Amino acid sequence: MSFVKSIFSLDLNVSIPEQGWSEQIRVQLAVHPEETETHVVSRTLALAHSAPLRPHFSQGLFEPKEPTFSSFNEIGNETLWGEVGIPTVKKLRKARSIHPVPQLRVYFYETPQIDQFCHLLRGSKENWIAPFTFFLLDPALIDRICEKEWDNTKRWDIVFLEDRIYLEINGSSDEGSLLSLDMWSEFQRSLRAAQMPA
Repeated sequence: MSFVKSIFSLDLNVSIPEQGWSEQIRVQLAVHPEETETHVVSRTLALAHSAPLRPHFSQGLFEPKEPTFSSFNEIGNETLWGEVGIPTVKKLRKARSIHPVPQLRVYFYETPQIDQFCHLLRGSKENWIAPFTFFLLDPALIDRICEKEWDNTKRWDIVFLEDRIYLEINGSSDEGSLLSLDMWSEFQRSLRAAQMPA
């Protein structure tokens, strides 16, 4: 592992009422020198959303071949593969080849990442990304979190309810969206848009 910019310990008090799940988990965030604050906040929210599956951060940007976070069962089978940001096609195809297939999740945190990912799919004739679940974390919420002294707190209280995120940090409450994306439909839309006359 290369030089670590900083390490944070954080307690996430996570509640997902629709799953009847509520628990406090402790995470350690090892921040890569080239990692943006936006990415750190985004991967924290994504990991919290996947908390019922007991995920752990991988080496992330320190080891690009690994997903952002993952989970394994008691016999060593990978049960969750989670990526934050735009994964490469090669990385996705490798994840899809895992047997037995784990839950496969991709979280975008900037709206332009949707079109950028669609561009990577150019040439695809069949929906080979069907096993993956795609989400868009609210970019405006992430920006507001970054404006707060989130890295000086020890605890986040987070509730995921339907397509909303409710968050409290340092006594300050906020909320935003968590959208589920049909990326194959988004890809088809991008193709139609590209064919339209200027």
